[in-house]
Amino acid sequence: MEHRNSRKIVNYLTVGYCIYALIYIWKTSFVIDGERFFVLLDDAMISMRYAKNFALGHGLVWNPGETPIEGYTNPLWTILMSFFHLFGLPLSKNSLVIQLLCIVFGVFTLRLTWLIVKEIEVKKTESEESSHLILLAQICATFLTAFYLPLITFSLQGMEVAILTPIICYSALLGIRYLRNPASPLSSPIVWVFLLLTISVFIRMDMVVPLIAFGAFLAIAVFTSNTDGTSWSKRKIVWQIILFTSLLAISSVGIQTAFRYWYYGDPLPNTYYLKMAAIPLITRLSKGIFVAANFFVKTGIIIILAPIVYIFLKPRKEYFFLFALITAQVAYSISYLMWQWYFAYFSL
Repeated sequence: MEHRNSRKIVNYLTVGYCIYALIYIWKTSFVIDGERFFVLLDDAMISMRYAKNFALGHGLVWNPGETPIEGYTNPLWTILMSFFHLFGLPLSKNSLVIQLLCIVFGVFTLRLTWLIVKEIEVKKTESEESSHLILLAQICATFLTAFYLPLITFSLQGMEVAILTPIICYSALLGIRYLRNPASPLSSPIVWVFLLLTISVFIRMDMVVPLIAFGAFLAIAVFTSNTDGTSWSKRKIVWQIILFTSLLAISSVGIQTAFRYWYYGDPLPNTYYLKMAAIPLITRLSKGIFVAANFFVKTGIIIILAPIVYIFLKPRKEYFFLFALITAQVAYSISYLMWQWYFAYFSL
């Protein structure tokens, strides 16, 4: 039973987010010689330079006419940026178009967050009291998502986080629905989630982690489920999920690796040399754990621990599914994303 004020409240939250986002964009712009400039984060502006050169027909290069160097980590996002360079807008306003697009993606994220909370609690008793509790959970989740500063900063400052976040949310929403009625991934709507996650790997290669985590958890959930059907049919679905996930992950990474070697002359991304080369695993892990612990404490240890405790007190596969997606990304960040060290030191 949906609360009677549900749609009105989510609309208010969405409008509030849009107003805040527009103010944020305006406040981060500046005026030089009477002209207002809108800018993105440094990495996003690097992608914009590649996008501009690509739109002008020079290819995905930093400087036209020079040896190509890979300086971006978001191929499809860079190509999307290049599309907006075709309209002949002043360079001072190109970034604004990207920021407005990111607001649209942010609205999708909020709507999907609202739906995820509703979907995950759909089995609760359909009473007026439960509808009030679900509404409260929806408001809290959507509000915290809408005004979470790191997400706002990385999104509205032009990073691919803006488009990847709603992709993850949509995948989580359909994943929750799939867990209740598992079927062959090739004959159910979940196939579109796998394809969408595969496309996201071309937006940023790190998205192969959520893709693998998504497929792995679904396979485990189907294998351990008590749903009707023969053990053979369950094993068949499990193997289909495993093979489908593996094929998509390997092909998406493989295609990018082949392109990188052909175009830039190196099979490994530039970020490998910046974040992993010559740095021992134990060093990466120790620093990564330090950053994660510092982040959890400063975010609010209660906010972090409360849902985890709740998951284990009232275990449900939907809860563990969301927990698995988050845990996979945190583990990956700890072992690989070296730039997080700097944020940790700056916040001390």
